[in-house]
Amino acid sequence: MTVKLGSLAVCTAIVTVAGIASAQVEAGASTGASAQAGGQAEAQPAEVTLAPAPEPAPAAQPVALEPAQTQAQVGMGLPQQDPAEDPAETDHEMMVGRVGVGYLGLRGLVMPTETATSASTTAEVLAPVVGVRYWMNPLLGLDLGLGLTAQFGSQKDTPAGGTEQSDDSDLPTVLIAHAGVPLSLGSKGHFSFQIVPELNVGYGWRTIKNPGAEDIEASDFHLDFGARAGAEVQFGFIGVPELSLQGGIGLLFATDQTSVSQAAAPPAQGDSTSKRSRTSIGTDAGSNPWNIFISNIAALYYF
Repeated sequence: MTVKLGSLAVCTAIVTVAGIASAQVEAGASTGASAQAGGQAEAQPAEVTLAPAPEPAPAAQPVALEPAQTQAQVGMGLPQQDPAEDPAETDHEMMVGRVGVGYLGLRGLVMPTETATSASTTAEVLAPVVGVRYWMNPLLGLDLGLGLTAQFGSQKDTPAGGTEQSDDSDLPTVLIAHAGVPLSLGSKGHFSFQIVPELNVGYGWRTIKNPGAEDIEASDFHLDFGARAGAEVQFGFIGVPELSLQGGIGLLFATDQTSVSQAAAPPAQGDSTSKRSRTSIGTDAGSNPWNIFISNIAALYYF
């Protein structure tokens, strides 16, 4: 009986120990699983949602600054210049390096009349000057021209009951050389403001028939120089910038030396001569009001 009780006690102790061990194992397993689950949860990174990057701001557009001239015009209340208009493309500047051919004005010499026997009786003989203009740059140009008037003719007279008489007409010949240095001080669109220093040198001669005596030789030397201020207007507004009109008035110094001589008939000794000089200075606009249109207006065509 005692043995049985001891065996029972031993069995009971073994079962108790086994239960405790089993409980400890289950508790450890549960703890390990929890720890493993916790470790996995800690190892897995948290999901992060990134906000979309803001779009870059549009690049600043360059600001078109108005030219100083336009700003000044706005400040003064004047009309603004068209921004599309290229100031370098004026009609005048388009003609740089090109040759203009045309009429450069009217000049005249004082020549003794066909009945003159002295230099005091004279008449003006006009010679239109035709030449060229060449612009070396927008500021500086060159004018060269030549004026010529040559007259020829004959005269026949038949008196009643007499013999026919004929001779060549004693008409004058006039030659004028022109040179100028046009200066364009400013241009805009179809307009160019110019000052033109100029020089003209002329010479004229004629032979006056003198029946029954020696012929009379007459001549005149002319010199003038000065400057004109005016404008050259080109017809770019109708699509022909090559065509231009120029005109102006100015200050002119002019001098003429007129001479008349006649060979003396034998037995007289020496020739008979008469000389006259005339000098003037003043504004150059012509002696008649309409001379501003025929003397100071010139036309050119550029090639």
